[in-house]
Amino acid sequence: MLSYISPELISNKTWNLLNFPSGVFLMNGVEVLAREYKESTWLNYLNYCKIRILSLTNESRNCLDDLEIDTEIKIVLIVRFQSYAREWLHKKVPALDEQKPMELLATESGTKAVKEALLRIPD
Repeated sequence: MLSYISPELISNKTWNLLNFPSGVFLMNGVEVLAREYKESTWLNYLNYCKIRILSLTNESRNCLDDLEIDTEIKIVLIVRFQSYAREWLHKKVPALDEQKPMELLATESGTKAVKEALLRIPD
């Protein structure tokens, strides 16, 4: 299984040894997740979460109201994590290259990566 290696750690000699053409670069995990994100998959899961959130307490449903993030993401986070949602947003996530989801939500590609990561978390 291949793992991510930062391009800065690979010398030109290593590239030549691996027979990679010059100018080739490795994508990090966030870029991979953003590229693999499918809006239709997200919308299907969001619809499921919109139904599930109705069964939660008001306290659970409103636990992220003070955060200025997309409502769709809030819904999925609350259904996924409930009281752990806020902590997850502010912790380094291995699937996101040890970046914090809250920081990634500042960009379009980061938002796609966070959404894709949420879709991949097993139930």
